[in-house]
Amino acid sequence: MKNYFILWEQISLSEVPDIDNVHFFAIEHEGNIKYIGLAYKLSLEQELQETIKLFRLDSKEIKIWTGLIIRNIHNMVNQHIAEEILCLLVFNLKPYLNVICKRSYYGRDGLEIFNRGTGLFPSYLKADVKVMRMTGT
Repeated sequence: MKNYFILWEQISLSEVPDIDNVHFFAIEHEGNIKYIGLAYKLSLEQELQETIKLFRLDSKEIKIWTGLIIRNIHNMVNQHIAEEILCLLVFNLKPYLNVICKRSYYGRDGLEIFNRGTGLFPSYLKADVKVMRMTGT
């Protein structure tokens, strides 16, 4: 199986520079996820600042969530897996500001994600490539 458990935690922008080993980030506005990004081996602070600037978001009106893969059966995370997980999250949640993966999921069949720490994300997501291809999405 391809099971990944992600622990989501809300942080303030002032906390960002001190955080290590974050895999994903999400930007929330008024209870809705507006954007999900990848922070795997990147500067989370820089990625957030660029995203906020690119989309002209008001930093006072948004909430920031970080996502860390805390457990998987392989005990291995690489950039390819992180990108597939991001794609599955975006495909299912369809955040307003994301473009890639909003209409189709390109990752492996059977990928399972268990989200913990927030009610903004479904607690369980599973990729079923056969169904996605049949529906034309």
